[in-house]
Amino acid sequence: MSKFSLWIRCFAKLAAIFTVFFQSSQITSHGFVKVFEKNNSDTDLSVPFKQCREYRFEGENTSNHISASDNENNFLVSYKNGTLIYLSAVDFQLLWSSDLGLKISSNIVFDSESFFLVVEAKNQEGYLLKQINKSAGLPEWQAKINLSEDLPTDKFTDKSTDNFQINFIKGRIIVVSHSGEIFCYDKNTKKLIWTRTFKNNLSSLPFATSDNVFVSINNKTIARISTANGGIINKITTTNTVPTVLIVTSNESIIYGDKNGNVYSIDEIADTTNWKIRFGAGITSIVQTPLGLLISSADNFTYLIQNRNGKRVWKKRMAGRVLQKPLILDDYVIMTNYFNPEALLIDLKKGKIVNRINLYKENFFTGDIIFNNNLLIFSTTKGIISYAPFSQNCPEPEKRSNN
Repeated sequence: MSKFSLWIRCFAKLAAIFTVFFQSSQITSHGFVKVFEKNNSDTDLSVPFKQCREYRFEGENTSNHISASDNENNFLVSYKNGTLIYLSAVDFQLLWSSDLGLKISSNIVFDSESFFLVVEAKNQEGYLLKQINKSAGLPEWQAKINLSEDLPTDKFTDKSTDNFQINFIKGRIIVVSHSGEIFCYDKNTKKLIWTRTFKNNLSSLPFATSDNVFVSINNKTIARISTANGGIINKITTTNTVPTVLIVTSNESIIYGDKNGNVYSIDEIADTTNWKIRFGAGITSIVQTPLGLLISSADNFTYLIQNRNGKRVWKKRMAGRVLQKPLILDDYVIMTNYFNPEALLIDLKKGKIVNRINLYKENFFTGDIIFNNNLLIFSTTKGIISYAPFSQNCPEPEKRSNN
């Protein structure tokens, strides 16, 4: 290889590292993968917590997702029956409720004025990308998503809504379907800019950076897609395995896990394997933290490993299978398990439990956790509940006009 070619390769790698690091270090509730958040309030997570507010679901309603909103003042809850409710994070006052009457089939992303989500059209006649006004919950715009192939019967994750994933990237709305089709819309004009179709279904959730979307395909391939034009920038082959979890780290390594418990670190530029490690069961989640990679497996174990070499830092057995989205908050991780009423706050440095939050009888955590307005807010089978440390006062109800 010539010195010029080597210089070009090194320059490309440094640029990619900066791009991925910039994206992964942001606080984001509207990306494909929430990486980690900063505890800017210096809230002490090691002291006992108290319940502050609860919003009870009506009847048989249960939530699919909760999403933090702008300015950390409000958040959105989506019900499985297609209803959206918008709540104040301070006192859980209902700001509005909107019954879409349609099954929600994606995550929900937002900007300063609107929410975007994919729903199943009436009579199962395809899917719609919809924009919902944030101030009143009213529909503003929609576009039909024309799939060339039927969606697979399984989902990206255990959540029933995850047939599509949406993200905002540089003024564009990127919609990725489980069937292997990607749609890019201009966020301002709402025009369809480009599409990209793969012949095989996707095998895991996509991962977005500031300029690219990485997708893993059932034909043992990982592809990097340009969000500018939908072009395939690079492809790598995942030898003898199909990824079930995929992330890209701040040092530009592609990390993926499979159903057999293997986790691989790949140098995309050099197309070489940095390291491989085997765990006891299928990999269910991989999350980048400030201290390494947090790995969860189907046999109820969670591990912290070093990003540079895969060396294990600690291992902890959980009470059940870890729910999809553990929340990383500085050097702590907040984790919940399926059909378990206890949330654990774990010190990432040592893997030790430093705090526990217990629900009342016959109530269980259902997945999403957000840190909002200096409160930990959990989705449960019976409603949404917020907690604060005993050393911190619960926020006072907001004064609102009667108009």
